[in-house]
Amino acid sequence: MELARLAIEEIPDGAGGDAAGDAALVHVEFDLPRPASCCTLGLERSGGGRDADSADGNPPFLAAFSDRCHSRFWCRSTVKQGFVKVITVSQHELASNQAAGKERNMTDHLDHRFCVAPMMDWTDRHCRFFHRLLAPRALLFTEMVTTGAILHGDVDRLLEKDPREGAVVLQLGGSDPDDLSRAVRVAEAYDYAGYDLNCGCPSSRVQRGRFGACLMAEPERVRDGLQALAAATARPISVKCRIGIDDSAEYAFLERFVATTAEAGVRTFVIHARKAWLKGLSPKANRSVPPLRYDVVRRLRAARPDLHIVLNGGLREPSQVAAARTWADGVMVGREAYENPSRLPALEAAALGRTPLPLDLHAVIAALADRIDELCSRGVPPAATLRHVLGLFNGRPGARLFRQHLSATMHNPNVRAATLLDAAAAVIQRAAA
Repeated sequence: MELARLAIEEIPDGAGGDAAGDAALVHVEFDLPRPASCCTLGLERSGGGRDADSADGNPPFLAAFSDRCHSRFWCRSTVKQGFVKVITVSQHELASNQAAGKERNMTDHLDHRFCVAPMMDWTDRHCRFFHRLLAPRALLFTEMVTTGAILHGDVDRLLEKDPREGAVVLQLGGSDPDDLSRAVRVAEAYDYAGYDLNCGCPSSRVQRGRFGACLMAEPERVRDGLQALAAATARPISVKCRIGIDDSAEYAFLERFVATTAEAGVRTFVIHARKAWLKGLSPKANRSVPPLRYDVVRRLRAARPDLHIVLNGGLREPSQVAAARTWADGVMVGREAYENPSRLPALEAAALGRTPLPLDLHAVIAALADRIDELCSRGVPPAATLRHVLGLFNGRPGARLFRQHLSATMHNPNVRAATLLDAAAAVIQRAAA
């Protein structure tokens, strides 16, 4: 995908703005390199370089892909011009969001209002690129990467990401403080927006490594690990956990775990509102069999207003997301985002309290096609991307034809973007008939 050349300048208060009279802080002028190409707008200063207003010092993010929680990315509206999305910023909303951020959490500069969950074998860099096209304001997470893999494995293969993914949190699996510290120091070179410690995975393999949900029984060990992480990075740190394990009393157990681990200075907890059964249930069953207890998470949120509580588990409908956001600081969706990715815009809008923008499937397909050809030129097979796209048309006429066409051809090493375009065209034409 080609990037447009940009010239950006700040507009003084009261100048410019939209039809409603709000002053735009950022003015963007651009020239498309090819009129027929699908271009992605990147917000960066004239002449390149980093955005001086960035809270975490990350390189400039792509406006079509990111709505970060610092000044240049608090967006009042998105205006499409051709294939380029231009972001405008309301002075009033900027001021109110900055004030809210200072009041809620001085140490966490990430916007957790809408997150896409870390999912093993799914949320790799190809999946995240795809999800960013559909949810430009979401905070994305990697699949869990163990400290051992980072310290002894192929680091580039594990941690490399595309800058166009925008804000991505690296989820870590581990419990040894020294290993966590060393792993984060390695990961710093890959410029993740933050780090998350996995205290919620119930698989037996993870338990053997002494991390995941079993760590909830050792809150002091988790606290020590978080302190080691905090000493190794200035980036935000969060914890993802369950409400309890096995026969634990949900609220009392969760309250003690959070109180102890928060002593490390961590203020963001992503809580899957189910218990994890460490014996007797598979990881798949642990995602559905234990009952959802949103009331336990809500009680913790009321008791600890100093913390940033993000709700996870069972959120599949925009109405559920909107209801949760009346009391939770943020929401995290998982399987629904992967299995029915075209619903991401509606879920994101519900979390942010906005009207969802129309989903431009033509632009999404064009961006994916460009990326597939780009990756193929570097020896990455088309299936690396296409396997994540199978559910794009779920619920629409022709969805089965789309899945069949991709499944039958994506593993052919000679396949290029034409495969995706042909399959998508058939679905779109069928829906229009």
